[in-house]
Amino acid sequence: MPIAWKFFLLLALVVPSLLAVSWVGGTGMVEMKARLDDVYEDNLTSTRAIGSLSVALQQAEELSLGLIGDVDPASIARLRSELREDLFPEIARRLDDVRLVSGPSSSRDGLVARSLETAWREFAAFADSRGFLAATGGPSDEDATASSTVQRLSTSLRILNDQLAAQELQQAQASKEEAERTYAHSLSVLRMIVAIALIAGIGVTIWLIRSVVVRVKEYSGFATRVAAGELNTRTRPRGNDELTDLGWSLNEMVARGEGVRGYEVTQGEFTDAMQVSETEEESYGLLKRHIERSIPQSTVVVLNRNNSADRLEATTELSPESGLAERLAIAQPRDCLAVRLARPHDEVPGGGEEFVMLLPDTDRDTAVQVAERVRTAIGDLRVLEGDSSVSASFGIAVFPEDAPDAARLVRNADRALYRAKANGRNRVEVFTLDAAPEGEPPTQATSVSKDGTARAAT
Repeated sequence: MPIAWKFFLLLALVVPSLLAVSWVGGTGMVEMKARLDDVYEDNLTSTRAIGSLSVALQQAEELSLGLIGDVDPASIARLRSELREDLFPEIARRLDDVRLVSGPSSSRDGLVARSLETAWREFAAFADSRGFLAATGGPSDEDATASSTVQRLSTSLRILNDQLAAQELQQAQASKEEAERTYAHSLSVLRMIVAIALIAGIGVTIWLIRSVVVRVKEYSGFATRVAAGELNTRTRPRGNDELTDLGWSLNEMVARGEGVRGYEVTQGEFTDAMQVSETEEESYGLLKRHIERSIPQSTVVVLNRNNSADRLEATTELSPESGLAERLAIAQPRDCLAVRLARPHDEVPGGGEEFVMLLPDTDRDTAVQVAERVRTAIGDLRVLEGDSSVSASFGIAVFPEDAPDAARLVRNADRALYRAKANGRNRVEVFTLDAAPEGEPPTQATSVSKDGTARAAT
């Protein structure tokens, strides 16, 4: 995963978490405010309706008791008019208001409101009765009974009204508790989101530290060692992002630097030795040993052009068993392309024929076994009427252990092939970070497995 995507992942966790916190907090506050507003409005309306009814019922009781035993006809007429024309319609309206705020008739408040209406109708019926009319017409024997009945009915109305007020208070308290529960729930969800976001943020941060910072420190230490001259060291790239590419690039850079330094050292030693050589034969010997040192397990014969004899001759020891001795006997200077072109020449471009082997879904050990079988089969071949044999060198690299992409896999397989040639040819070498080649390998044909192994052979 690219490094930028890792930081985008961190933002993808932080930003939605902040939005979720804002949304939950805002929604919870709005919901709680709406509930509290409902509680306030309902409680205010109920309090007003019940309070107004309570005042009207008290006035009706006082006027009714005032009519009983009153002897002044004018006062009796005034009180009757106030009771009948003012209070009775007022109480009817207040009862309608109470019925509205009490909700359905099947609810607790609705049942109390219906009982209150029934009690009021009983009070109004008594106010129209002959006993009450007789008691309000002046002193009579019905005064005590009428007063007792008015007080009893008024007490019943007052009890029902107080009961309704108490139930409304309970409902207001329940609504308040519901709003508090909503607030507590929103607060819990808010805390949970914050905790999850915090844990996720810490986890992603630790992951980024382990994925980025640790590798940056490793590469920094690696670069410090390389700068101090430790070109035989290698870093071990991990992951599959830009830092992984950097790790492989650093390894390739160090490998090239090690090859260049090795070449410069051997070339410098050779130059110094040539400068102090005293004879031509000694110079030829130094050249022979320098080339054999540069190409392990090789046998070198240095040729010289004898213009007077118009032939090529060996200036270093030539084994009698070598086929070169027979060829030199009839060779002319221009038979050597190096002489003809005035530059080094390989008999076959690139040092040999090359081919590619692709082994999908193959592990390292199996790839080595396959390469060994192919190498053995090639070694059994005979050419030029059986006088010459063919050998093959193999370099093996595995994806993704040895390289994160096709280009590096090809180069690493190529390096393993170069090491096989440098170690004597006719062998199989597996790419490793620790066993870096001494110099830059020649360009070799390699193959990349889609999901397994890369091979190089020559």
